[in-house]
Amino acid sequence: MRKPLPGAVEFLAPVVSAVVLALALPSELFPEGLAAFGWLALFPSFWFTRRHAWVASAAGGALFATTLFLTSCSWLLGFHPLAFPIVLLVMVPQYAAVFALSSLLWRWVPPKKSRLVGIWFQAALWAVFEAVRNLGWLAFPYGSLASTQAFFPVAFQSADLLGTTGLTYLLALVSAAGAALPLLPWLDLALAGVLLVLNFGYGWWILGQDEGGGPVRVALVQNAQDPWKGGVETYSGALDTLLELSTKALADKPDLVVWPETAFVPGIDWHTRYRPDPTSWQLVKRLEVFLANSATTFVLGNDHGVLAPDGKTRLDYNAALLWNGGWADRYLKNRLVPFTESLPWKDQLPWLRQLLERNGSHFWEAGTTFEVLHAGPLVLGTPICYEDAFPDASRAFALAGANLLVNLTNDSWTTGTAARNQHLALAVFRSAETRLPLVRAGNDGRTAVIDSRGRVTASLAVGVRGVLAAPVWVGISKPTIYTRWGDFGAIFLSFLLGIPAFWALERRWRGRPRAI
Repeated sequence: MRKPLPGAVEFLAPVVSAVVLALALPSELFPEGLAAFGWLALFPSFWFTRRHAWVASAAGGALFATTLFLTSCSWLLGFHPLAFPIVLLVMVPQYAAVFALSSLLWRWVPPKKSRLVGIWFQAALWAVFEAVRNLGWLAFPYGSLASTQAFFPVAFQSADLLGTTGLTYLLALVSAAGAALPLLPWLDLALAGVLLVLNFGYGWWILGQDEGGGPVRVALVQNAQDPWKGGVETYSGALDTLLELSTKALADKPDLVVWPETAFVPGIDWHTRYRPDPTSWQLVKRLEVFLANSATTFVLGNDHGVLAPDGKTRLDYNAALLWNGGWADRYLKNRLVPFTESLPWKDQLPWLRQLLERNGSHFWEAGTTFEVLHAGPLVLGTPICYEDAFPDASRAFALAGANLLVNLTNDSWTTGTAARNQHLALAVFRSAETRLPLVRAGNDGRTAVIDSRGRVTASLAVGVRGVLAAPVWVGISKPTIYTRWGDFGAIFLSFLLGIPAFWALERRWRGRPRAI
């Protein structure tokens, strides 16, 4: 019998569920997370929504979200005074809605169709939710169920077929089955087992295959310095560090050297064209002399300034620039971090813009295309910062012909290691989805090399200053099913969720009592 209002003790279920999920995610205590916990994390939540009505379940969802982000994303508290309240404001209603729908789904599946078939719809609901939460300007990918398996690559090789939706479905399915276990028919259990065997069998098979291609030597610079804190003197000191580390990297004769996001702050093109500041222009010339003498391909992050159509205003873009014997291609970051890099209503809400800028926000213009950078046989897709936490940019680069993904990031705005490891945990799926290797140059971590299977093959410790030199196997990769078709799995599951809603409407139309 469904209880309309749970006692205070039963509200511990979503709290426990959130804590288990937080333990499964990378953290200060467990840098790679406890992957096994990811398969059990939602069990208390499904148990809770199965027992209680949608209103109480919504309250449980709000409690789940608050607990999850407080325990797994406490680094937000040190990032920006408004960051944690904004994340809660955005995410709590979403989780409350999902928990309420979960409660309704348990009711909408009528007894004659077997109430246990509900586990399949519960898993579909969670998989669709995690796909939808990656959409839009306010998307926040951290705390996802799939990222609990980031360092257990055999679990997520099916990403080249279904993205992270397939893995999320299986993780949620195991927890939902546990919540319904006392009444679970053997057929449902057997079918769930078959899906798990197929997923892990495919993973073992893919991991046993040769990657193909040939080695490309990359040198990833981690300068352990935030170039934005200060003025021209800071820019000069940051350049000293970058050139020193790059000189060391060039001793190994790499094919590609990568600097982090906005590692060199003065706008290179802007100061070359307009030269508003002689000191910054001297830094640009010094950089170009070094690059010209290196005879090596570089990719580096820069504040790219252009003149607005009014002929007066400077527009700034977060850019990845390619040096290949001279300045060649560039990519302008498309997906900007909400409130810290972009604010759609900044002209309508000047007070909010001023408040954010006083607290360290730096607003950019957004790029509109996913341009690849060409360097001989290398075709580079360069997602900037947390663009590699989402699938759309890497997929667009793959469709444009990229054979290597290069992420430039700056996570130095957080304290500790949890945020950097969680960012890396999201990034590994981009390689599995596209079957392209990914190299990451982080300002102070995690600088890493990820192969086309999503395995981290080399990395630097967070916070150290140094160069990661490693071979990357780059070949001619055919677009994967996921690259071609995108998240069609989530679209299919969205339609699947219409079935129990139809059943519920059908019973209402016929005047039948709802299933309890």
